[in-house]
Amino acid sequence: MQEHHRTMVSRAAYGKLTGFILGLLGLVIIIYTLPNLGWAIRFGTLFYSINLGLLVGILSVDIKHPVFPIEFKWWLMGPMMGAWFNFTLMLFIGDAYEKILNRSETFLSYFSSPLWMVLDGAICGLIISLVVHRMVKE
Repeated sequence: MQEHHRTMVSRAAYGKLTGFILGLLGLVIIIYTLPNLGWAIRFGTLFYSINLGLLVGILSVDIKHPVFPIEFKWWLMGPMMGAWFNFTLMLFIGDAYEKILNRSETFLSYFSSPLWMVLDGAICGLIISLVVHRMVKE
């Protein structure tokens, strides 16, 4: 592997690993709080979290904006990317997500609005970018 690709591969690997851990946490929460939900949605959550970790891990770098004289730091890019990806996900599955959580008899029924997933994406993006930034030390 060439030296200039090593940091990108490391960022992708740590992002996917962190996304996998967050996805496993989500999988366990779904199993215990929504026991009648299908396995396709459970594993879809896990695989989505891995892809979210990959994309946030790669994209949460310190960049200078080409138009505005602003430098976006990793602690800003991570939550922005995580929130954006979950927002686009909620544009497609928001109604089904709301119906599933409204049927829940646990604490999840309080979070049935799809906008909570945008906040969840921002928090996950911050965690992923924090882990990637600390491990890669770019």
